Amino acid sequence: MFSRRLIALARSSGLALGLTILLGWLGGLLTILQAWTLASIVNDVFLNGLTRTLVAAPLVILLALVALKALSIWGAEVSANAVAQRVKTDLRERL
Repeated sequence: MFSRRLIALARSSGLALGLTILLGWLGGLLTILQAWTLASIVNDVFLNGLTRTLVAAPLVILLALVALKALSIWGAEVSANAVAQRVKTDLRERL
């Protein structure tokens, strides 16, 4: 399914490819943490009867997780674009 030549060209990008993988993994981890935090807030409000002021801190944590996830995804997209540009440039030079 994957071309071995394209994978070899992508590997030559080194840092950008590693950064893409790392930031993608971090985005996935932040998604899980975001869902867990949201579930905890919903549980505290609806089942435990906590008020808005008592769940303010978890809401701030949820907001921070959302912001970090957005930055992680943005960074992964930027670094993936850098890898793609390098691969395309290498392919064009070989033609």
